Formats: sequence, structure tokens, C-alpha cells
Amino acid sequence: MFGRKQRIIETQKALIMDLQQYHNDLVEQNVRLRKENERLSRTIVAMQTAKIGINIDFPNSHEGSKTNTGAVNVSDILQN
Repeated sequence: MFGRKQRIIETQKALIMDLQQYHNDLVEQNVRLRKENERLSRTIVAMQTAKIGINIDFPNSHEGSKTNTGAVNVSDILQN
């Protein structure tokens, strides 16, 4: 009976260690994913800003006009 209890305890300890390692792996993965998400968010903002900049600089490029009476200040967008 004692041997069986000891095996159960050892199995439980091993399972706890496995769960702790799994938890640590998930925490590390979460950190990596948050960093990647932040990087991608900055990339998207930069791409959107570049697109806005193109629209501002060449609002009527098919007409040859390079002025825009309703110009948007990109720095204002980034600050908000």
C-alpha cells in the first residue's frame, strides 16, 4: 500500500512540474506575441499614415493639382 501511495505522489509531483513548465512556456509565448502585436500595430499605423500622406500630397493627381484645401496634418493624427 505504501509503494502505491508513493507512486501516486511522485506522479502528482511530475504532473505539477509539467503544468508549471507549460505555464512558463505560455507566459513566454504571450510576451512574444504581445511584442509582435505591438510591432505590427506600429507598422499598420505607419502604413496608414503613409497612405494619408499620399492622399494629402496628391489629392487630385489625375488633374495635375497638388493642393488640397482640406489638408490633414499627419502629426495631428499621430498625436491623437
